[in-house]
Amino acid sequence: MGTSKPLQANSGFTVVELIIVIIILGIIGLSASSRFIGASSFSAPVAQEQAISIIRQIQLASMHSNYDVTTPEDQCRQLDVTLNRLGRPAGCGDADTFSDVLISDDLKGATFSVTNGPIPASIRFDLLGRPINSVETARVCNNEPTDPITSACRITMTAATGGESASVCINNEGFIYACN
Repeated sequence: MGTSKPLQANSGFTVVELIIVIIILGIIGLSASSRFIGASSFSAPVAQEQAISIIRQIQLASMHSNYDVTTPEDQCRQLDVTLNRLGRPAGCGDADTFSDVLISDDLKGATFSVTNGPIPASIRFDLLGRPINSVETARVCNNEPTDPITSACRITMTAATGGESASVCINNEGFIYACN
């Protein structure tokens, strides 16, 4: 008598398993596409991170050099905030190791304001990274613990359309952070 082979089970997915996978992929696709549909060109968290990066670049460049306010190269190591610009002063090209302002799409069209300060505003950083004003070595960015609104230099970016805004603060000791 001969030996018979046992029947092998078909390997594959059942209809129920396929339907469940398709439903899960559909849910993931809908949630991912909703993030892109109707998104404005101004994203507050992204703009905040971009501004923090720009300010930290300028701060680090100032910390790594002995600067003199009167030389043009050292004037490029200050943060200028105007109504429509955040970064190094205009005319500061690639004279330094870091690039120019690099306004991304997230900051284009935004308007900038400084809480309790004038526009345009200029902030320099000393060798310890602490903010000082542009003409003297007087410390700026008041650090009064009793007044949280004026306890830091606050730079607010507002979208041209929609009014979405984000703020970046610099405290008296030079810590740059996202603030609300």
